[in-house]
Order: sequence, then C-alpha cells, then structure tokens
Amino acid sequence: SFIVVDSQWKYKYLNRNAEKLLGHKKVYLIGKNMFKFLPESKKNLFLTYAKKALKTNKPFKFDTYSSRLNEWLEVRLYPLTNAISFYLTDISMRKRAEFRQEFISKINSTIALSLDYNMALQNVAKVIVSYLADYCRIVILEEDEKIKEINADNSNPKKISLKIKLYENYEHM
Repeated sequence: SFIVVDSQWKYKYLNRNAEKLLGHKKVYLIGKNMFKFLPESKKNLFLTYAKKALKTNKPFKFDTYSSRLNEWLEVRLYPLTNAISFYLTDISMRKRAEFRQEFISKINSTIALSLDYNMALQNVAKVIVSYLADYCRIVILEEDEKIKEINADNSNPKKISLKIKLYENYEHM
C-alpha cells in the first residue's frame, strides 16, 4: 500500500492496495485525518518515526503489528515538502517464520544445556509456556510403569481454575 498524508495527517493520495487496507475508497478518504482510520498509528512507532522523518528530512523503516488488521507491517516513511509518504507491506509470513525459527532454536539450546532428561523436559516445558501457552504438562511413563509428570505454567492466578479443570478432565481419560 502507498499513502501520502499532509502535515496535518490528512490523506492526499492512496493507491488501490491502501483502499483495500483501510476499507474505504480513495474519494471518501482524501482530506480526512488518517488517525480516524488507523487509530493505532498514534500509539505505535508510526507517529514517532513519521515526526522524526519530517523533522530530519530522512526516510525511516520499521516493523509494527496492527491489531486491527491482525498483520505485521513493514513501514517505510519518506518525507516530502509539507507531507510524508509511506509504503505498507504485509510481512506477517516472514514474522511467523522468524518466530518459529526462534522457538525451535530456543528449544534446541534448552535441550542441549542438560544431560538430565527430567531437567531438560522441565526447561522445555517452560520454553513452551513462554512462547506458546499458559500451561504445559508432560507425562512420562517410566520403565517401572509409573507415571511422572512435568508441569510448567505462567502463574496467572486467573487461569489456575482452568488449569485444575483441565488436569481433572485429563485424569479421568
């Protein structure tokens, strides 16, 4: 998407991708304040970098997450005379791939840190909770056929009752 706004943050130009992104036609948006249609831009890095770009007359590039769009965006800002242009590119797939790679790398390094499989699994459970879940339970059937459990949680008091309920349901399977 390509957008140009003036120094009052009013739309001056948008391409078709920007229309799709914002959910409105260009004729409706031109002259209107961008923060009405992208309110999160006031709270994230956009406004900070846009002001910096205008002040320094230098382009800036950054990544930001849009909760409204549920997408990661690469934002490239280019200052103009009394205006600023910006390109928005959906980089969600790249961010998901980076997250998966970081998670796998963390799991691998966690496993490699300990020769004791109990300690390694406890640490893996903690990594899983820190990246993906509120609770992780690993059940091991020992050689003597005893069940050993390894648990990790994020200690959120609001989720304790849910954890207990899940545990009770699992026990009766």
